[in-house]
Amino acid sequence: MTLKDLLENRNCFKLVCGAGNENAVQVEELVKIYYAAGCRFFDVSANLEVVNAAKRVMGVDSYLCVSISAKGDPHITKAKDLEKILLLGIDCIELHAACEDEGEAIGKWQWLNENFDGMLSICLGRGRLGDSQLIGRIKKMLEYRALYTTIVQADGFPMSGGADDYKSTLQAVAAAQIVQNANLPVYLLLSGGTNSKTAELARLCGVAPHGIAVGSYARQIAHSSAKKLVDSVAVF
Repeated sequence: MTLKDLLENRNCFKLVCGAGNENAVQVEELVKIYYAAGCRFFDVSANLEVVNAAKRVMGVDSYLCVSISAKGDPHITKAKDLEKILLLGIDCIELHAACEDEGEAIGKWQWLNENFDGMLSICLGRGRLGDSQLIGRIKKMLEYRALYTTIVQADGFPMSGGADDYKSTLQAVAAAQIVQNANLPVYLLLSGGTNSKTAELARLCGVAPHGIAVGSYARQIAHSSAKKLVDSVAVF
């Protein structure tokens, strides 16, 4: 199975270990727990020590994404080891591109297209961009990509603190619906306030993503309900 196959099945669970989390010991423990629970897609900081820690406990049937940021995006401030990490055989790079400077976002995206031939992901939300700006930016970025080689991670209410209720995940579903309605040749993930209620709410709203990325809530409940959370995605 490839990463594309995992996404095509529409029940992909991505564990977000924290784009700015450079605690390699903590990341290794999280990946170990969620791999055992059935997760096969992991998102970590673009930090060499962290990447190596995740790879130590991932199985050969799982996939690794590293996150970097365009200047001005609130998620990440640096990606100091990216060029070294490219040599390790990662599967995906995610660009957090919710900055006001579109030239900055497109410039970073061009560099990734020229230097990485794997799956690329765009993380964008409506916090700084209107609906039409959001879709317009995605369309510009897709000009550099072949069909279905890109993930759009629709970011609803980022870094929301890990609450497990419908209110926290509502914006993630709303952002994903905007992307879905644009009928773009991409894989769609929900993120930002995602929790155990996300898949249910998305299904009720007619949103059918290829998967869900969970960060704060997943890290919060790692030792108690990881498998239940991973299994909750399998409703699409």
